Amino acid sequence: MWNPQTMELMPGFWPPRPSRFWNVVLSPLRRYYLHHFYGITDVKIVGAENLEKLPPRDGALIAPNHSHDSDPHVMMEVGHRLGRQLYFMAAWQVFLAHHGIDGWVMQRFGAFSGLALQDELKKRDGEPWCGVCIVDLRSGDLVEWIRLNGAIKELFDVAVIPVVRCPMALGVHSPDIQSLISFEPDFGPLVPQQG
Repeated sequence: MWNPQTMELMPGFWPPRPSRFWNVVLSPLRRYYLHHFYGITDVKIVGAENLEKLPPRDGALIAPNHSHDSDPHVMMEVGHRLGRQLYFMAAWQVFLAHHGIDGWVMQRFGAFSGLALQDELKKRDGEPWCGVCIVDLRSGDLVEWIRLNGAIKELFDVAVIPVVRCPMALGVHSPDIQSLISFEPDFGPLVPQQG
């Protein structure tokens, strides 16, 4: 079984290998996982008309909030219903689970892990760094970037907060978190009360 908490460097690159044949053959398995393993009985698609406006060979970046292990299966269902091949990034550890079978199956649905970056970094004697790049999807130009130094080695989610100009990041163990974040009384204190 894979350990999602490992901080090891990704040992390789797994490209997507979509296959219409395997997509049809494996669809019952995908639906089984969605309904019986994850307990998801229905998927509601909102905004599909925006994707329908795109020509078939054009792309769009869909960034669902990754809230559950079922997310890839949900996105596979969305792609199936829209009649479009979707590609999505998955944690590299998934590609090693169950002797690589999970990764093989997910690649046939369009999953990939990482970018073909490790070899390029070795060639250039470069070091990976953690950050966020903002790319203009029309031109492919890098518009802005943020580099994160220190203890942060990997990001798992990036959210855009409308109307916020200078957000602040607080560590879970930071003393400031107690005075800067408040919760509704029904939620309870962040740290159990002593005594």
